[in-house]
Amino acid sequence: RTLLQIYHAGSQATSFMVGLKPVGPSNVPFQMSGETPRSLSRREIRAIVWGYAKASNLAMKAGFDGVEIHAGHGYLLNQFFSPLTNKRTDEYGGSFADRIHLHLEVLSAVRGNCGQDFIIGFRLNGRDYIEGGIELEETCRLAKILEQAGVDLINITGGVFDSPGFPVVPYMNHPRGVFADAAAAVKQAVNGDTAICVVGRINTPDAAEQILRSGKADLVALGRALIADPDFPLKVAEGRTAEIRPCIACNTCLDRIMTEQPVACAVNPDLLEGGSDRTPQVETKRVLIAGAGVAGMEAARVAAGRGHEVILIEAADRIGGALRLASAAPVKGELRLLLPYYERLLQELPIDLRLCTPLSPRLVEELRPDILILATGALPEVPEIEGLGSCVHSS
Repeated sequence: RTLLQIYHAGSQATSFMVGLKPVGPSNVPFQMSGETPRSLSRREIRAIVWGYAKASNLAMKAGFDGVEIHAGHGYLLNQFFSPLTNKRTDEYGGSFADRIHLHLEVLSAVRGNCGQDFIIGFRLNGRDYIEGGIELEETCRLAKILEQAGVDLINITGGVFDSPGFPVVPYMNHPRGVFADAAAAVKQAVNGDTAICVVGRINTPDAAEQILRSGKADLVALGRALIADPDFPLKVAEGRTAEIRPCIACNTCLDRIMTEQPVACAVNPDLLEGGSDRTPQVETKRVLIAGAGVAGMEAARVAAGRGHEVILIEAADRIGGALRLASAAPVKGELRLLLPYYERLLQELPIDLRLCTPLSPRLVEELRPDILILATGALPEVPEIEGLGSCVHSS
């Protein structure tokens, strides 16, 4: 089944992006953009409800099986639900029942326009992770009411764009399955007629399986893991989990999107090329690659995949280069996921790996490569700190 996610950004839109002053339930500033939204009138709210219904109907006509209405991450419906951003005193603000009024109107309008067989999901924050925002107890109450109103799926996430630490797209310092416990609480609150899904730092098959077997959720959602390896689900289904290119939750993809650039991935250079680098070449060459860090190993993968003769040399007694140093930091252990991935590739591909072999003119003369790739890394930038050079480091 294929669902289309639809949302209204509310005050988290910007005039730069949309060409209009952002709107929201109340004129509470959005700290990230520095803009203050205009408070919506009742008439405008009714038009937005119709907009959700119309968008859902268009999705249905286009062949989608349903929609996921994004009511988390500080978007418009989340803003109406949160007492931090909703200061209204009419039927859309104040009490809990009034703050979820818009959710129920949207659900009713979509169901009325798309019928009973159309799947309707809601993405909700378990918590907003910001003082004065939505907490898990209220989300559980809302989930139960949405279930009674006929929602089919609830997808649990967390955080708004102003939340400290930005849990909206949790970085590698957040634990895997960071929102799973919130999903479990929501699952316990509903009667079982609604499927509960969870997203957030689910980047390995084992992490996904653990959530499902524990009963914390009925479904798991993958985002960045599919950017790192679009074949993730296929490889799991076929028992090829060792071949999955791991997502390290570095948020390179997010950084690119937030700066309005084409999406890119730190571990998947094939993302926008569709794997064209694996096209065999008619004229093969001898390629010497110096350095078995990530750059050198990736160059070896590409060259070997094209049919070239690849010799990969490394001065150290093991692969990884600076990656091993970087992964030693307390919150950067996810970087180590790349090591077994490349170890497997180096074993399976026709790559002549030579450890304890530094690059030298003599070696180049001996091997006589057609192409030499220097992947020996960059020199570290050492800050000018008085006395730094005289520091004694002990093991």
